[in-house]
Amino acid sequence: MRQATGSSYLWRLIINKRILSAVAVLTFLSVSQGQAQEPFCQGKTITILAGTGAGNVYDIVARLFARHLGKHIPGNPDIIVQNMPGAASMIAANRGAFGAVQGSAFKVQA
Repeated sequence: MRQATGSSYLWRLIINKRILSAVAVLTFLSVSQGQAQEPFCQGKTITILAGTGAGNVYDIVARLFARHLGKHIPGNPDIIVQNMPGAASMIAANRGAFGAVQGSAFKVQA
């Protein structure tokens, strides 16, 4: 049997260690199970801002949208429609842009 000498032995040792560590990492990743996360919107409220008065077409569309939207978002958040008529919907536009928590309000505008 021939014995490896010097640098060739070192390279084989390094390559074998790399292969062994790669196999160990891949085995760990394939065996580990991810833990379920709580849905992001669970327990939160989403506001749909309608810039018109109650009973207007945009209010009806917003309420119809709100009725079905909650079922399609993970966590089934509460969805409310808030009417903010006046100033050609600019009050609602400003509230949606500057007043609401980021990502918690939608705007239905004419």
